[in-house]
Amino acid sequence: MATHLKDGDDLDTILEPGFYAIPTTAVSGTLINKPYTGTSTGSLIVLLEGNGLQKSQILHVASKPDGRIYERSYYTNAWGPWSTVHNGSGRILWTGAMYMTGSHKIALSEAISKQPSGIVLVFSRYDNGEPAEHNYNSFFVHKLLVAQKPGVGSAFRMNTVNYSMICSKYLYINDTTITGNDSNDATGTNNGVTYNNAAYVLRFVFGV
Repeated sequence: MATHLKDGDDLDTILEPGFYAIPTTAVSGTLINKPYTGTSTGSLIVLLEGNGLQKSQILHVASKPDGRIYERSYYTNAWGPWSTVHNGSGRILWTGAMYMTGSHKIALSEAISKQPSGIVLVFSRYDNGEPAEHNYNSFFVHKLLVAQKPGVGSAFRMNTVNYSMICSKYLYINDTTITGNDSNDATGTNNGVTYNNAAYVLRFVFGV
C-alpha cells in the first residue's frame, strides 16, 4: 500500500523506506524540496542503503509527454542534490534563430546540470534573411564539461554538402545561459579556407 503525500509535505523529512504517492496536482504544487516545477502527480520511493544510515529517494513524475525520473542520496544527516535520471523524450530548453554574436545571450528554461547527459545545439542555414529548414548541424555538449569549464569558449564548425559553405561558431556555455562571440557573423578567408559564419543560426537547444 502506498502512503499518500499531503499538502505542504517536505520531501527532505521523508526518510522512512516505502512507497509514497503524489495523489493530486494540488498536492504536488505544495510539496517542498521537490526536484521539478509544476504540478504533476507521480510517486516517491525511499530506499534503505548501506548500513541503514544512508537512504535514497527516487521520484517519478507521471506525464505522458515528458515523464521524468529523479534521484538523490542521504547520508551524514543531509540530502545530496537531485539528479535527473530520465526526462522523457528530451526537453526544448530554447528555440529561436540567432547568429549568436557578442551581444546575443540566451537563457535556458532549465539548467544544463538538470539534464541526464547534457545538451544538443542545433544550427540551420540562414538564407535570404530567413532561417532555412535545411542543412541542420547538431552538436552534443556533455554537462560535465559545462560543470568543469563554465563559460569557457567552445568552437563548433559546420558545413553544407560538399563543403560549398563553411561556418564556425564560438560560444560561451554556462549552466543556464549561452553567450555568443563577435566573430559569429564574420566572413573571409583564413589559411586558405573561405568561411561565412553568418550562413548559420542557432535554432534549438535540447536537453538530453
